[in-house]
Amino acid sequence: MKIKQCFYPSLLISLATAALIFMPGCERNDEPSRMELLTSTWWSMTDYCGTATNCEESCILGFHRDGTCTEEEYYNGFYSWKLKNDDQILELNQEDYKILVLTESVLKIKKDWLLGCTYTYKSLSITPVVKTLGVSDITQTSTKFYGNIKSDQATVAAKIEYGTTISYGSMVFVRNVSGMNSIFIAVEMKDFFEPGTTYHYRLTAADGKETFYGQDLTF
Repeated sequence: MKIKQCFYPSLLISLATAALIFMPGCERNDEPSRMELLTSTWWSMTDYCGTATNCEESCILGFHRDGTCTEEEYYNGFYSWKLKNDDQILELNQEDYKILVLTESVLKIKKDWLLGCTYTYKSLSITPVVKTLGVSDITQTSTKFYGNIKSDQATVAAKIEYGTTISYGSMVFVRNVSGMNSIFIAVEMKDFFEPGTTYHYRLTAADGKETFYGQDLTF
C-alpha cells in the first residue's frame, strides 16, 4: 500500500501562514506634511541673507491653506504661496525658494538666483491677541467700532461687549476668525445706544475653552 506524500505541501502552507502572521504591516506615517508644518504656526524671521534680524512679532509670516500669506509689517511683501516639485520648492509671489530646512520649529529657504540668499524663520506660537482700537462716526444712537485679532487657534469667535459699566451686559457677535489670521475689524453699530450716555466697550475672542479680551475703552 502506498502512502501519499503530503509532508512538503503541508510544510509550504505552514511556512506561508507563518510569514503572513509575522510579516510587518504597512507602517503609518504620522509625520506632518510640509503644508501642515507651514500652516501650523506663525514664522518669525531670525536671519535675512546672513544678517540677524531678531524682530520677533514685528516681521512675522503666516501661511494660509487658501494660498495667501499674512505678513506683519510687510517685510518682504509676500502675499501668496504654494508648494511644488514634490514639496521641495516654496513659491512665494510666483518666485521659487528652495526649502533647506522645515521642522516644527525652523524654516530655512534659499532664493537661488539672488546670490544664494537664505531666509531663516523660527516658529512663533501666538495666543490670540485682541486689540480694541476705538470708535468713529458717533451719533446720538450709533457708532462705528474698530478692533484687531491675531491668532493661531483653529477658530475664535469675535464679539463686541458693551454697556454702561465695566460689567458690560450686552454683546454683538462679529464673525468667526479662522486660524493663522490677523483680522482688522470694522463694525457699524446703528441704533444700539441711548443718547447722552457713556458706554464701555471692548473686543473679545473665544475659542470654546478660553476667552481673550481687548482693552476697555469708553465713548
